[in-house]
Amino acid sequence: MKRVVIKLIRIYKKFFSPLFPRSCRFYPSCSQFSVLSIDSYGLILGLYCTLRRIFKCHPFNPGGVEYPQVYENDFVFKVIKRALNGFKIVGNGNFSKKGEY
Repeated sequence: MKRVVIKLIRIYKKFFSPLFPRSCRFYPSCSQFSVLSIDSYGLILGLYCTLRRIFKCHPFNPGGVEYPQVYENDFVFKVIKRALNGFKIVGNGNFSKKGEY
């Protein structure tokens, strides 16, 4: 599923992003950031980091350089990571508690 989402982001970057003026205030751009975060942390934590970043990308924020690692000390990031550590994805894509199949 992670690869599918990353592929969709890359399709957006190639075909749709050039239709709009450059407006991202950050480096790397929000789409590059999302690929980095999903690739580094998996789909759920990566999407959390991406949403945090997109909500920060507005005219009143000066922007700057920001990589996904900036959220590792975030409280919600730690809570989600701890919750995900208690579960694992079994072969059919369903979540189950560790040790239960």
